[in-house]
Amino acid sequence: GNLDGVVTQNGIETLENKTILEPIVTIGSGGNEFFSSKNLASNDASKVIEYNSTSAGTLTVTSNANFGGLGWPLGTNVVVVQRGTGQLTISPDSGVTLRYTPGNKTRTQWSLVSLINIRTDEWLVAGDTVV
Repeated sequence: GNLDGVVTQNGIETLENKTILEPIVTIGSGGNEFFSSKNLASNDASKVIEYNSTSAGTLTVTSNANFGGLGWPLGTNVVVVQRGTGQLTISPDSGVTLRYTPGNKTRTQWSLVSLINIRTDEWLVAGDTVV
């Protein structure tokens, strides 16, 4: 049968013999697309966000101190896609350490990068990156 209703992050739904009619996370026009530099926000956690510009931009990984007092939960991940031709630089907020190899910039259009919070104010940047 079809899956009716919404499956949330906190909910559990058995998907055996079900058809998913719409994506769980809407990207692009669904509100997870940005066109200029931005700071990572709590509503970006566990989402796919797209950078869609012809100009270079920066995504700043926000520190726990600037997150709103609660801090990022360990294991938080965000997937970033360079949708446009503008290269995106992943930059640390003051007090944040980024761990990456070989670099912290998307390589080309459609590059995909995962940001994973591995310790307090320490993030792993992994994917299609360059120096």
